[in-house]
Amino acid sequence: MPIGIPFILTSGANPVPVSFEYTDESEPGPYPIPHNAPIEGGETSDGDRHVLVVEQKTCKLYELYSARKKENLGLLCLVRSLI
Repeated sequence: MPIGIPFILTSGANPVPVSFEYTDESEPGPYPIPHNAPIEGGETSDGDRHVLVVEQKTCKLYELYSARKKENLGLLCLVRSLI
């Protein structure tokens, strides 16, 4: 079993909508999260469920915490940050 948090590289094209529960504790978007971004521990994990995305053009890292896929192909998460 691999150790660490999976990440994905993106061009920023065709991002999915992302909803946040704690917007006042999060960095403003937009966030270029692709539909196939891996969730730490998998979609049924009861862990931290980070999503890490690196935008190739800007070399920016986008991090989501407690991410869950929504039925409309978007994501719901608690907090977001831009590094």
